[in-house]
Amino acid sequence: LFGSSLDQKRRSNDIDIAVEGVSPKEFFKYYGDLLLQLSKPIDIIDLTGSSKFINLIKHEGKLLYG
Repeated sequence: LFGSSLDQKRRSNDIDIAVEGVSPKEFFKYYGDLLLQLSKPIDIIDLTGSSKFINLIKHEGKLLYG
């Protein structure tokens, strides 16, 4: 979990989730399932690879499962 969802002082408009180690097929299945189940917009980021943004998520995000 990352982004505005982690800030308890702010009311977040969306849910930002990052995943790692899932196939493209699983990624889109999870995304579709979450879109149907949640009342807020959702963003899912694949942590495969390396970029400043991915490193920031890994450093500042909160691990929910793993």
